[in-house]
Amino acid sequence: MPSSEAPLTARLQLRRQWRLAGLWGVLFTVGAFCLLLEHGGLSAALQGGLQTAAVLVYAWTLWGRALELNHPLQEVRLRPSLGAANWLTLLRGGLVAVLAGFLFQPALADGGLAGWVAWTPAALYITAAALDGADGFLARVTGSATRLGEHLDTEIDALGLLIAATLVVWTGKAPAAYLCVGLGYYALKAAVGARRKAGRPIAPVQPRAAARLVAGCEMGFAGAALLPLFEPAATRPVALIMTAALLAGFARDWLVVCGHAAADGCLLIRRLERVDRAAARFLPIALRAAAVAGIVALLGRSEAGEGVAALSTAGCALLATCAALLAFGVMTRIAGLTASVAVAVAMADPISGVAWQVVLGCGVALIMTGAGALKLWQPEDRLFLKRLGGHAPPAP
Repeated sequence: MPSSEAPLTARLQLRRQWRLAGLWGVLFTVGAFCLLLEHGGLSAALQGGLQTAAVLVYAWTLWGRALELNHPLQEVRLRPSLGAANWLTLLRGGLVAVLAGFLFQPALADGGLAGWVAWTPAALYITAAALDGADGFLARVTGSATRLGEHLDTEIDALGLLIAATLVVWTGKAPAAYLCVGLGYYALKAAVGARRKAGRPIAPVQPRAAARLVAGCEMGFAGAALLPLFEPAATRPVALIMTAALLAGFARDWLVVCGHAAADGCLLIRRLERVDRAAARFLPIALRAAAVAGIVALLGRSEAGEGVAALSTAGCALLATCAALLAFGVMTRIAGLTASVAVAVAMADPISGVAWQVVLGCGVALIMTGAGALKLWQPEDRLFLKRLGGHAPPAP
Protein backbone atom coordinates (compact mmCIF):
# COMPACT_ATOMS: atom_id res chain seq x y z
CA MET A 1 0.00 0.00 0.00
CA PRO A 2 1.46 3.44 -0.89
CA SER A 3 2.58 5.44 2.10
CA SER A 4 0.20 8.25 1.12
CA GLU A 5 -2.77 5.92 1.62
CA ALA A 6 -1.73 4.80 5.11
CA PRO A 7 -2.94 7.93 6.94
CA LEU A 8 -6.27 7.68 5.07
CA THR A 9 -6.70 4.04 6.11
CA ALA A 10 -5.86 4.92 9.73
CA ARG A 11 -8.50 7.67 9.71
CA LEU A 12 -11.12 5.33 8.31
CA GLN A 13 -10.40 2.72 10.97
CA LEU A 14 -10.55 5.34 13.71
CA ARG A 15 -13.88 6.58 12.35
CA ARG A 16 -15.28 3.06 12.49
CA GLN A 17 -14.22 2.70 16.12
CA TRP A 18 -15.69 6.13 16.86
CA ARG A 19 -19.06 5.02 15.44
CA LEU A 20 -18.87 1.78 17.44
CA ALA A 21 -18.37 3.81 20.60
CA GLY A 22 -21.52 5.74 19.70
CA LEU A 23 -23.46 2.49 19.73
CA TRP A 24 -22.01 1.65 23.11
CA GLY A 25 -23.32 5.01 24.29
CA VAL A 26 -26.86 3.77 23.61
CA LEU A 27 -26.28 0.96 26.11
CA PHE A 28 -25.23 3.43 28.81
CA THR A 29 -28.33 5.54 28.11
CA VAL A 30 -30.62 2.52 28.33
CA GLY A 31 -28.88 1.42 31.53
CA ALA A 32 -29.46 4.81 33.17
CA PHE A 33 -33.10 4.80 32.05
CA CYS A 34 -33.79 1.31 33.42
CA LEU A 35 -32.03 2.03 36.70
CA LEU A 36 -34.06 5.16 37.37
CA LEU A 37 -37.29 3.65 36.02
CA GLU A 38 -37.23 0.89 38.60
CA HIS A 39 -36.40 3.12 41.54
CA GLY A 40 -37.62 6.60 40.59
CA GLY A 41 -40.53 6.16 38.19
CA LEU A 42 -41.06 7.08 34.55
CA SER A 43 -40.51 10.82 34.99
CA ALA A 44 -37.14 10.32 36.72
CA ALA A 45 -36.14 7.72 34.11
CA LEU A 46 -36.93 10.02 31.18
CA GLN A 47 -35.07 12.89 32.80
CA GLY A 48 -32.07 10.75 33.67
CA GLY A 49 -31.97 9.08 30.27
CA LEU A 50 -32.01 12.42 28.44
CA GLN A 51 -29.29 13.85 30.67
CA THR A 52 -27.11 10.78 30.17
CA ALA A 53 -27.66 10.93 26.41
CA ALA A 54 -26.77 14.64 26.33
CA VAL A 55 -23.47 14.07 28.13
CA LEU A 56 -22.65 11.10 25.89
CA VAL A 57 -23.34 13.10 22.72
CA TYR A 58 -21.13 15.92 24.02
CA ALA A 59 -18.27 13.54 24.84
CA TRP A 60 -18.68 11.59 21.59
CA THR A 61 -18.60 14.79 19.51
CA LEU A 62 -15.58 16.06 21.43
CA TRP A 63 -13.79 12.78 20.78
CA GLY A 64 -14.67 12.76 17.08
CA ARG A 65 -13.13 16.20 16.63
CA ALA A 66 -9.89 15.05 18.27
CA LEU A 67 -9.24 11.79 16.37
CA GLU A 68 -6.29 13.43 14.58
CA LEU A 69 -4.51 13.44 17.96
CA ASN A 70 -4.31 9.64 18.02
CA HIS A 71 -0.55 9.58 17.52
CA PRO A 72 2.38 8.87 19.89
CA LEU A 73 3.62 11.71 22.05
CA GLN A 74 6.84 12.17 20.10
CA GLU A 75 5.57 11.29 16.61
CA VAL A 76 3.02 12.51 14.07
CA ARG A 77 2.15 9.08 12.62
CA LEU A 78 -1.55 8.43 13.11
CA ARG A 79 -2.40 5.16 14.83
CA PRO A 80 -5.27 3.19 13.27
CA SER A 81 -6.44 1.78 16.62
CA LEU A 82 -7.51 3.53 19.78
CA GLY A 83 -5.82 1.02 22.06
CA ALA A 84 -7.01 -0.47 25.32
CA ALA A 85 -6.09 2.59 27.40
CA ASN A 86 -8.30 4.94 25.38
CA TRP A 87 -11.18 2.47 25.50
CA LEU A 88 -10.80 2.40 29.28
CA THR A 89 -10.94 6.21 29.31
CA LEU A 90 -14.12 6.05 27.27
CA LEU A 91 -15.57 3.59 29.79
CA ARG A 92 -14.90 6.23 32.43
CA GLY A 93 -16.79 8.69 30.27
CA GLY A 94 -19.76 6.32 30.13
CA LEU A 95 -19.83 6.02 33.92
CA VAL A 96 -19.71 9.82 34.24
CA ALA A 97 -22.61 10.09 31.76
CA VAL A 98 -24.73 7.68 33.80
CA LEU A 99 -23.85 9.73 36.89
CA ALA A 100 -25.23 12.79 35.06
CA GLY A 101 -28.59 11.01 34.95
CA PHE A 102 -28.91 11.58 38.71
CA LEU A 103 -28.54 15.36 38.37
CA PHE A 104 -31.50 17.42 39.59
CA GLN A 105 -33.48 14.34 40.60
CA PRO A 106 -35.86 15.38 43.42
CA ALA A 107 -35.68 11.94 45.02
CA LEU A 108 -31.92 12.30 45.43
CA ALA A 109 -32.17 15.76 46.98
CA ASP A 110 -34.83 14.82 49.54
CA GLY A 111 -33.38 11.41 50.39
CA GLY A 112 -36.12 9.52 48.58
CA LEU A 113 -33.70 6.97 47.13
CA ALA A 114 -33.18 4.07 49.50
CA GLY A 115 -31.14 0.89 49.59
CA TRP A 116 -28.28 0.28 47.22
CA VAL A 117 -29.56 2.85 44.71
CA ALA A 118 -28.69 5.63 47.15
CA TRP A 119 -25.09 4.47 46.93
CA THR A 120 -25.06 4.32 43.12
CA PRO A 121 -23.94 7.92 42.37
CA ALA A 122 -20.96 7.56 44.69
CA ALA A 123 -20.11 4.13 43.26
CA LEU A 124 -20.22 5.47 39.69
CA TYR A 125 -17.95 8.41 40.38
CA ILE A 126 -15.52 6.57 42.65
CA THR A 127 -15.14 3.86 40.00
CA ALA A 128 -14.57 6.44 37.27
CA ALA A 129 -12.02 8.26 39.43
CA ALA A 130 -10.22 5.03 40.36
CA LEU A 131 -9.91 4.11 36.67
CA ASP A 132 -8.24 7.49 36.08
CA GLY A 133 -4.96 5.97 37.22
CA ALA A 134 -5.55 2.67 35.45
CA ASP A 135 -5.87 4.06 31.93
CA GLY A 136 -2.66 6.06 32.18
CA PHE A 137 -0.78 3.11 33.67
CA LEU A 138 -2.07 0.83 30.92
CA ALA A 139 -1.00 3.31 28.24
CA ARG A 140 2.53 3.49 29.61
CA VAL A 141 3.11 -0.23 30.15
CA THR A 142 1.77 -1.06 26.68
CA GLY A 143 3.60 1.81 24.99
CA SER A 144 0.32 3.14 23.58
CA ALA A 145 0.27 6.64 25.08
CA THR A 146 -1.10 9.21 22.62
CA ARG A 147 -2.03 12.87 22.50
CA LEU A 148 -5.64 11.77 22.12
CA GLY A 149 -5.38 9.83 25.38
CA GLU A 150 -4.07 12.90 27.20
CA HIS A 151 -6.84 15.03 25.70
CA LEU A 152 -9.62 12.57 26.54
CA ASP A 153 -8.29 11.98 30.05
CA THR A 154 -8.24 15.70 30.82
CA GLU A 155 -11.71 16.31 29.41
CA ILE A 156 -13.26 13.31 31.19
CA ASP A 157 -11.64 14.38 34.47
CA ALA A 158 -13.03 17.91 34.12
CA LEU A 159 -16.48 16.76 33.04
CA GLY A 160 -16.68 14.19 35.83
CA LEU A 161 -15.67 16.72 38.46
CA LEU A 162 -18.24 19.21 37.15
CA ILE A 163 -21.06 16.66 37.33
CA ALA A 164 -19.98 15.29 40.71
CA ALA A 165 -19.62 18.78 42.22
CA THR A 166 -23.07 19.74 40.94
CA LEU A 167 -24.54 16.58 42.46
CA VAL A 168 -22.88 17.27 45.81
CA VAL A 169 -24.39 20.77 45.84
CA TRP A 170 -27.79 19.43 44.68
CA THR A 171 -27.92 16.98 47.59
CA GLY A 172 -27.17 19.79 50.05
CA LYS A 173 -23.78 18.42 51.06
CA ALA A 174 -21.85 21.47 49.85
CA PRO A 175 -22.60 25.18 49.52
CA ALA A 176 -23.14 26.72 46.09
CA ALA A 177 -19.58 28.04 46.14
CA TYR A 178 -18.40 24.45 45.64
CA LEU A 179 -19.59 24.68 42.04
CA CYS A 180 -16.36 26.62 41.41
CA VAL A 181 -14.57 23.26 41.68
CA GLY A 182 -16.46 21.98 38.66
CA LEU A 183 -16.40 25.24 36.70
CA GLY A 184 -12.80 26.25 37.43
CA TYR A 185 -11.24 24.27 34.57
CA TYR A 186 -13.68 25.65 32.02
CA ALA A 187 -13.27 29.22 33.30
CA LEU A 188 -9.47 28.96 33.05
CA LYS A 189 -9.73 27.39 29.60
CA ALA A 190 -11.97 30.25 28.44
CA ALA A 191 -9.58 32.83 29.90
CA VAL A 192 -6.64 31.25 28.08
CA GLY A 193 -8.67 31.22 24.86
CA ALA A 194 -9.51 34.91 25.26
CA ARG A 195 -5.87 35.72 25.90
CA ARG A 196 -4.83 33.77 22.79
CA LYS A 197 -7.46 35.52 20.69
CA ALA A 198 -6.17 38.87 21.89
CA GLY A 199 -2.71 37.93 20.60
CA ARG A 200 -1.07 37.95 24.01
CA PRO A 201 1.69 35.44 24.86
CA ILE A 202 0.71 32.18 26.56
CA ALA A 203 3.31 30.26 28.53
CA PRO A 204 2.96 26.46 28.82
CA VAL A 205 1.95 24.90 32.14
CA GLN A 206 3.94 21.85 33.18
CA PRO A 207 2.34 19.08 35.27
CA ARG A 208 3.07 19.51 38.98
CA ALA A 209 3.04 16.80 41.61
CA ALA A 210 1.25 19.09 44.07
CA ALA A 211 -1.44 19.91 41.49
CA ARG A 212 -1.98 16.22 40.76
CA LEU A 213 -2.35 15.57 44.49
CA VAL A 214 -4.96 18.32 44.89
CA ALA A 215 -6.85 17.04 41.84
CA GLY A 216 -6.86 13.53 43.30
CA CYS A 217 -8.09 14.88 46.63
CA GLU A 218 -10.86 16.79 44.84
CA MET A 219 -12.04 13.60 43.16
CA GLY A 220 -11.76 11.67 46.40
CA PHE A 221 -13.78 14.21 48.35
CA ALA A 222 -16.50 14.44 45.68
CA GLY A 223 -16.88 10.67 45.73
CA ALA A 224 -16.92 10.53 49.53
CA ALA A 225 -19.43 13.37 49.80
CA LEU A 226 -21.84 11.45 47.57
CA LEU A 227 -21.80 8.52 49.99
CA PRO A 228 -24.84 8.35 52.30
CA LEU A 229 -22.35 7.66 55.09
CA PHE A 230 -21.41 11.33 55.54
CA GLU A 231 -23.78 14.10 56.63
CA PRO A 232 -23.76 17.76 55.46
CA ALA A 233 -22.44 18.85 58.87
CA ALA A 234 -19.16 17.16 57.93
CA THR A 235 -19.04 17.67 54.17
CA ARG A 236 -20.03 21.34 53.87
CA PRO A 237 -17.01 22.84 55.70
CA VAL A 238 -14.65 20.46 53.89
CA ALA A 239 -16.19 21.53 50.56
CA LEU A 240 -15.07 25.12 51.24
CA ILE A 241 -11.51 23.95 51.92
CA MET A 242 -11.47 21.92 48.71
CA THR A 243 -12.81 24.89 46.76
CA ALA A 244 -10.08 27.15 48.09
CA ALA A 245 -7.38 24.56 47.33
CA LEU A 246 -8.43 24.05 43.71
CA LEU A 247 -8.90 27.76 43.01
CA ALA A 248 -5.43 28.42 44.43
CA GLY A 249 -4.02 25.87 42.00
CA PHE A 250 -5.82 27.40 39.04
CA ALA A 251 -4.63 30.85 40.11
CA ARG A 252 -1.07 29.56 40.01
CA ASP A 253 -1.70 28.10 36.55
CA TRP A 254 -2.95 31.49 35.39
CA LEU A 255 0.20 33.17 36.70
CA VAL A 256 2.21 30.65 34.68
CA VAL A 257 0.16 31.36 31.56
CA CYS A 258 0.70 35.11 32.01
CA GLY A 259 4.44 34.72 32.57
CA HIS A 260 4.41 35.64 36.27
CA ALA A 261 5.47 32.14 37.28
CA ALA A 262 7.80 29.54 35.81
CA ALA A 263 6.40 26.58 33.89
CA ASP A 264 6.77 24.40 37.01
CA GLY A 265 4.70 26.85 39.08
CA CYS A 266 7.52 28.67 40.90
CA LEU A 267 6.44 32.29 41.31
CA LEU A 268 8.57 34.97 39.66
CA ILE A 269 7.09 37.93 41.55
CA ARG A 270 9.41 38.34 44.52
CA ARG A 271 6.81 39.32 47.12
CA LEU A 272 4.47 36.52 46.13
CA GLU A 273 7.36 34.08 46.05
CA ARG A 274 8.29 34.96 49.63
CA VAL A 275 4.73 34.52 50.80
CA ASP A 276 4.50 31.23 48.94
CA ARG A 277 7.68 29.87 50.53
CA ALA A 278 6.60 30.97 54.00
CA ALA A 279 3.17 29.36 53.56
CA ALA A 280 4.69 26.10 52.33
CA ARG A 281 7.06 26.06 55.28
CA PHE A 282 4.88 27.16 58.20
CA LEU A 283 1.21 26.62 57.27
CA PRO A 284 1.43 22.82 57.68
CA ILE A 285 3.01 23.28 61.12
CA ALA A 286 0.14 25.57 62.17
CA LEU A 287 -2.39 23.07 60.84
CA ARG A 288 -0.72 20.24 62.75
CA ALA A 289 -0.74 22.26 65.97
CA ALA A 290 -4.41 23.15 65.56
CA ALA A 291 -5.36 19.54 64.77
CA VAL A 292 -3.50 18.24 67.83
CA ALA A 293 -5.12 20.90 70.02
CA GLY A 294 -8.54 20.00 68.65
CA ILE A 295 -8.04 16.29 69.33
CA VAL A 296 -6.83 17.00 72.87
CA ALA A 297 -9.91 19.16 73.44
CA LEU A 298 -12.19 16.37 72.18
CA LEU A 299 -10.54 13.69 74.31
CA GLY A 300 -10.73 15.91 77.36
CA ARG A 301 -14.48 16.46 77.19
CA SER A 302 -17.08 13.94 78.30
CA GLU A 303 -20.40 15.84 78.14
CA ALA A 304 -23.24 14.12 76.30
CA GLY A 305 -22.95 14.67 72.55
CA GLU A 306 -19.47 16.11 72.88
CA GLY A 307 -15.90 14.86 72.87
CA VAL A 308 -15.28 11.26 73.89
CA ALA A 309 -18.96 10.71 74.58
CA ALA A 310 -19.57 10.69 70.82
CA LEU A 311 -16.70 8.30 70.12
CA SER A 312 -16.12 4.64 70.83
CA THR A 313 -13.09 3.48 72.78
CA ALA A 314 -11.44 2.50 69.51
CA GLY A 315 -12.27 5.91 68.06
CA CYS A 316 -10.64 7.68 71.01
CA ALA A 317 -7.53 5.52 70.70
CA LEU A 318 -7.38 6.18 66.98
CA LEU A 319 -7.60 9.96 67.43
CA ALA A 320 -4.99 9.86 70.19
CA THR A 321 -2.64 7.98 67.86
CA CYS A 322 -3.27 10.52 65.09
CA ALA A 323 -2.50 13.36 67.50
CA ALA A 324 0.86 11.79 68.41
CA LEU A 325 1.77 11.26 64.75
CA LEU A 326 0.82 14.81 63.84
CA ALA A 327 2.73 16.28 66.77
CA PHE A 328 5.97 14.59 65.73
CA GLY A 329 5.49 14.89 61.98
CA VAL A 330 5.21 11.16 61.31
CA MET A 331 3.03 9.98 58.40
CA THR A 332 1.24 13.32 58.51
CA ARG A 333 -0.92 12.85 55.41
CA ILE A 334 -2.14 9.44 56.56
CA ALA A 335 -2.76 10.73 60.09
CA GLY A 336 -4.69 13.70 58.72
CA LEU A 337 -6.78 11.44 56.49
CA THR A 338 -7.51 9.01 59.32
CA ALA A 339 -8.45 11.74 61.80
CA SER A 340 -10.71 13.54 59.33
CA VAL A 341 -12.56 10.34 58.35
CA ALA A 342 -13.02 9.33 62.01
CA VAL A 343 -14.41 12.74 62.89
CA ALA A 344 -16.63 12.89 59.80
CA VAL A 345 -18.17 9.51 60.63
CA ALA A 346 -18.78 10.61 64.23
CA MET A 347 -20.49 13.78 62.96
CA ALA A 348 -23.23 11.64 61.41
CA ASP A 349 -24.92 12.04 64.81
CA PRO A 350 -25.84 15.51 66.14
CA ILE A 351 -22.84 16.81 68.06
CA SER A 352 -21.68 20.22 69.16
CA GLY A 353 -18.35 21.94 69.60
CA VAL A 354 -15.96 23.74 67.30
CA ALA A 355 -13.18 21.22 68.02
CA TRP A 356 -14.82 18.73 65.64
CA GLN A 357 -14.67 21.25 62.80
CA VAL A 358 -11.08 22.15 63.61
CA VAL A 359 -9.87 18.54 63.53
CA LEU A 360 -11.85 17.80 60.38
CA GLY A 361 -10.68 20.87 58.48
CA CYS A 362 -7.04 20.66 59.52
CA GLY A 363 -6.92 16.93 58.83
CA VAL A 364 -8.21 17.42 55.29
CA ALA A 365 -5.82 20.32 54.64
CA LEU A 366 -2.85 18.28 55.88
CA ILE A 367 -3.53 15.60 53.28
CA MET A 368 -2.68 18.23 50.66
CA THR A 369 0.05 20.22 52.43
CA GLY A 370 2.00 17.46 54.15
CA ALA A 371 3.99 18.01 57.35
CA GLY A 372 5.92 21.13 56.39
CA ALA A 373 9.45 21.97 57.48
CA LEU A 374 9.55 20.19 60.86
CA LYS A 375 8.97 16.48 60.37
CA LEU A 376 10.46 13.13 61.26
CA TRP A 377 9.22 10.55 58.78
CA GLN A 378 6.94 10.91 55.75
CA PRO A 379 7.06 7.59 53.84
CA GLU A 380 3.63 8.20 52.33
CA ASP A 381 4.88 11.20 50.32
CA ARG A 382 6.27 8.79 47.74
CA LEU A 383 2.76 7.40 47.23
CA PHE A 384 0.77 10.62 47.50
CA LEU A 385 3.06 12.63 45.23
CA LYS A 386 3.93 9.86 42.79
CA ARG A 387 2.34 10.03 39.38
CA LEU A 388 0.13 6.97 39.60
CA GLY A 389 -2.16 8.15 36.84
CA GLY A 390 -1.18 8.64 33.24
CA HIS A 391 -1.87 12.35 32.86
CA ALA A 392 -1.85 15.61 34.71
CA PRO A 393 -4.99 17.01 36.32
CA PRO A 394 -7.16 19.32 34.25
CA ALA A 395 -5.13 22.22 32.90
CA PRO A 396 -5.72 24.47 29.90
